[in-house]
Amino acid sequence: MLSIYIFFVIALTEELLMRGFILIKLLANVDRWPALIFSALIFSALHLFNAHIGAVAILNLFLAGLLLGLPVIYTGNIWYSVALHFSWNFFQSLLGFNVSGKDLYSVIIQYQPSLNIWNGGLFGYEASIYCLISQIIAILFFCKIFRACLNFVQ
Repeated sequence: MLSIYIFFVIALTEELLMRGFILIKLLANVDRWPALIFSALIFSALHLFNAHIGAVAILNLFLAGLLLGLPVIYTGNIWYSVALHFSWNFFQSLLGFNVSGKDLYSVIIQYQPSLNIWNGGLFGYEASIYCLISQIIAILFFCKIFRACLNFVQ
């Protein structure tokens, strides 16, 4: 129950700040793609001081910022992003991965013979090549579903 609470509070506060405030303010002043990219850069920068961060993790956090921003651009509502962010963090932890460099309670204990770019090492799944590939697929899927990526300007 504590994990559910912690991950919900993290998702809610990060989404209120990043998508509910920063992205929405940017969208009022610039086109959607520059707004989305800039907010994703800020999102990844907020995680720069997390333990065990590296280049792949920063890239994946930037992609996560894009992925979490697309539902807001399409729907104007942050709750899809809050739910996605919560699920992302909660299930990583539940399945035994570190979450953004933090080792939290897990139901499953993983044995990884080596910590590397494929499994994300000590940072967790978010620093893995698998995460990079899955996020690109998810972004393309969201773009198709939301039709948010048809044009680079509104």
